[in-house]
Amino acid sequence: MLEELATSLPDNHRTQRDYAQALRRVGVARFDEDPQHALETLRSSRAVFEQIHVTRPEDDVAHRDLAWGWYYQGWAAMLIPHRSESLDSLGQGWNIVIIRCAANPRDVNARSHVSSYINSAIEICRELDAMDHVSRWAHDGTLTLQPVMESDRDNVALAALFEQLLDIRRQHMATANDDQ
Repeated sequence: MLEELATSLPDNHRTQRDYAQALRRVGVARFDEDPQHALETLRSSRAVFEQIHVTRPEDDVAHRDLAWGWYYQGWAAMLIPHRSESLDSLGQGWNIVIIRCAANPRDVNARSHVSSYINSAIEICRELDAMDHVSRWAHDGTLTLQPVMESDRDNVALAALFEQLLDIRRQHMATANDDQ
């Protein structure tokens, strides 16, 4: 029913968003029964979020939804496992959340999504033995946020987030050095 409604109202972003969210829920719920079909459903969900993002580039919710759409696609790909798709998808979502935070450093949601996203990505990267990706994302995140933080020294929450990313980077570097 939602698919028919979304098809008949292609310019209604709320209907499109409801449809994409429903696809996401179906993909997650059906993963144990048919992982490949679930991944396809999550790819479709992400594609709808991407269309919304294209038509509403100034909408913070569209940015967030697309970032998490990439995350769920990466999560499902990890479970199958499709390692490269998982890491590529997670990287796409990471770029969105970190850029959104840099553009909106005083937005508590933008900051919390950076923290939530990187912590969730850590779990997936551990499963894939790909912690070097987390280290690179944390490094890139600090490079993106540093000038923003320096220009807004009173933003204690942003400074804490910046420090969290530095700690993730340091932890990975210490672990990588111990492995050598």
